[in-house]
Amino acid sequence: MVIGQDNSSTHICKAVQLEIPEWQRKGLFLFQLPPYCSEMNPIELEWLHLKRDHLSGQMFDSNVRL
Repeated sequence: MVIGQDNSSTHICKAVQLEIPEWQRKGLFLFQLPPYCSEMNPIELEWLHLKRDHLSGQMFDSNVRL
C-alpha cells in the first residue's frame, strides 16, 4: 500500500521517520508530495469544495457549531 502525503511537520517529524522501516516491512510505503503542489493531493480539492460551496459566507458561534 502506498500513501501520498504532503510535507506537514506531523508527516515528516522524527517519530514518523523512525517508524518508516517497520511500516515498509509490513508493506506500507509513504510517498512525499512535492512542496506547494496541492493539485497533486486529492483531499485538497475536497477541502476547496467544502470551503467554497458549503462554508462560504457562514458565521459560526463556536467551534462546535462549525
